Amino acid sequence: QQKKKNANTALVLPFHRMKIVERKQPSFQSLIHKLGKQQDEDEESGIIEMELNELLNIIHNAALDPNIVALYGTFGKGYQFQSGGYAHVEEIRNAIRVFNESHRDHYEPLSSRIGSGDGEGDAQYGENNEAEDEGEEHDDNEPMKKQKEKRKQKLSFAFADTFGNPIDPGNKEYYLASAFTNIHMQNQGDLNMYGIGTTSPFLKGMLDKYGVKVHVFRHGKYKNAPNIFTDSAYTKEHRQNMTSIIESIDEHIINNIIQSRSLYNVAIDIGPSSSSNKSEVGTIKMSDRKIWDNLRDYGTLTGDNAIEIGLIDELSLIDPLDSLLIDAKEKNKRKIRKKSRKRRKNGNGIGGDSSSTSTSNSITDDDNSEKDELNHFRAEKKISLLEYSSLLKKKSKVEETKWKIRETMDTLSRKSSMTETVFGILGYSAPNFNVDEDDYNKNSWKINKEKIAVVNITGAITDSIATSVIQTLRKIKDDKNVKCVVLRVDSPGGSSTASELIHQECKHLPQPVVCSLSNTAASGGYYVAANADRIFALPTTVTGSIGVFGIKLDMSELASSYGVKFDCISTGIHSTANGPFQPLTKKMEMNFSRNVDRVYDQFKQVVASGRSLDLDYVQLVAQGRVWTGEQAKEIGLVDELGGISRAISYAKRNHTSDGDADVEMWPKRKTLMEKISKLLGDNSDGKGMLLFNIIWDEAISLVSDNGDERQNPTSNFESDLFVRRLLADVMINGGVDQLYHHALGTHSIKGGPHANILLTMNETDAISMMLKD
Repeated sequence: QQKKKNANTALVLPFHRMKIVERKQPSFQSLIHKLGKQQDEDEESGIIEMELNELLNIIHNAALDPNIVALYGTFGKGYQFQSGGYAHVEEIRNAIRVFNESHRDHYEPLSSRIGSGDGEGDAQYGENNEAEDEGEEHDDNEPMKKQKEKRKQKLSFAFADTFGNPIDPGNKEYYLASAFTNIHMQNQGDLNMYGIGTTSPFLKGMLDKYGVKVHVFRHGKYKNAPNIFTDSAYTKEHRQNMTSIIESIDEHIINNIIQSRSLYNVAIDIGPSSSSNKSEVGTIKMSDRKIWDNLRDYGTLTGDNAIEIGLIDELSLIDPLDSLLIDAKEKNKRKIRKKSRKRRKNGNGIGGDSSSTSTSNSITDDDNSEKDELNHFRAEKKISLLEYSSLLKKKSKVEETKWKIRETMDTLSRKSSMTETVFGILGYSAPNFNVDEDDYNKNSWKINKEKIAVVNITGAITDSIATSVIQTLRKIKDDKNVKCVVLRVDSPGGSSTASELIHQECKHLPQPVVCSLSNTAASGGYYVAANADRIFALPTTVTGSIGVFGIKLDMSELASSYGVKFDCISTGIHSTANGPFQPLTKKMEMNFSRNVDRVYDQFKQVVASGRSLDLDYVQLVAQGRVWTGEQAKEIGLVDELGGISRAISYAKRNHTSDGDADVEMWPKRKTLMEKISKLLGDNSDGKGMLLFNIIWDEAISLVSDNGDERQNPTSNFESDLFVRRLLADVMINGGVDQLYHHALGTHSIKGGPHANILLTMNETDAISMMLKD
């Protein structure tokens, strides 16, 4: 009954409200904001920050869920979707493609399931492998081979007010929407297909005007990052490299749009013929690059233009979701009535021939009906992204509990044969006990407790980032259940020293390392990945940049123009070399150059060793040149094209005993209780717990519109004043005991209704920030 109640549902993906990140950084302010909002208001407004892996998991789960028959993506005004870059868009497109093809068997099952400890669901589809498209058979696809029953195709729908993005000429929103099987747009909406462009500022003229000198020491003629300080326009090498990247990404996007929209040959009205007034229809090949150049040169496309070319399917006055749901419900009712009439008619048939003819007609009608369903919206109800995410998390928790109970029963049975006999009498026989036999056989890998650890390196690689990553890797090194580390890199690079520290730590891990490159993994971002057993990148990933540069700033002339002079006393000429008001000398220049040369040679050696490449070849592909993921695969810097799902799937198949494992995101987030314990000190007597209940209860009352109406043990106190008094006690007395007694003097000892909720949440420095507020 529950399955029937949830059947024929559309999952709504509000991309116009999404911000996609690699790892969320929770804040106390965002928590309070959520708690203070009404439920319906929170569902319809506000930005939804979501980790990429979480969104991929949700879509993959929807692909397997028989109740979810459609995806419905909303794009709003066409420029509100926030992502890290084209690689993020690419991974989401791949997940939508999996949903669209969920009626087919896939090569990579169970590729992106995240362990329940991180609150993720149980996705069982990965990205489609190119080999599958070539019709190859794979023996390691057993879980999916069992699902031979016929599955209906699921469709995906996208709607936007407009795709006339004035901010992003590459139009990531439309590129993402093109993965949906049907695209609707408001009838006054536009579509901009301007192509990809980039603009670089050059500061040399301004710096010269103010007398600021920037001395650059670099290795690699394509190491263009410092050109902003030293040039007034693109150099030949700079322009060549940027053009190559942009054209590679642009071509990939065009090819994907053509494939997703089936735009191989498009029939268009070419106007009246010369011999008659009748309009003629011509055919254009959208694979012809000149066609796309003409589209870019034409400019903004109207809705009618976009429909004629095949870039969108329908124009709507308003978002059509509600009307589609109503139409699908009415259509399903008519279908049920029609089948009921056929059954009654077949039951009253006279003679065998009549019955046979009736059955034959019924089969034909069913076939036509099924074909018709493939082109229509089948969902009768909708579920929001947040609601579905919550359902998946609850399901994951139930599964986790079920297997923990099974483990406990197994342990008890091994200790006592009598216990095993009692379990058997109750119907819980070894080895599966409370777990369904089919479920046990399918997921027996859970018994081994093997794990894949995903470690994120996001942003510039600084000393602090290196310290955090190294601490994480050392914890993973001691965890014998972790069978493989997936290093997820989204970084433009950074400190050479910090990159080397991470590289060495990865190199000395006992577990194999697989690397997944996200939007950017260049310079230091590639350095940390170079020694991985396998490197994955998206075609639109920006990577490479194997080169080094250093900068020496000289502002002495600027200071002098204002009458400021600097003099120094030192025991060596290099002791003040990095000072911004110290002019560059010949010996300083020699020292800087030697350091850059040394680091560049080391970088090339790391790549040559890690990628098993000849050092001379590395020199050819290095020189600071940036490559797309597609280009990097061609020259040997990347092994496979694919995203995080593909990397995790590879790690499972090749580095676990059963070809599957739980996936943990590292560094693990501390629970709020752990953070409170660290903040307040050792509280083994439980006083810290009680204190936190009181503080949390006060925080709830601060954001509640009807706090006095709840059964709140502290509602008759001045909340903000009480929190400030608590802060004063912490600052003045420095201990929990006095604060604890102070709290007991003014509060009833009762746990607030929300006390246990926050303890399961991962809010960064929540208690500290709350006390400050």
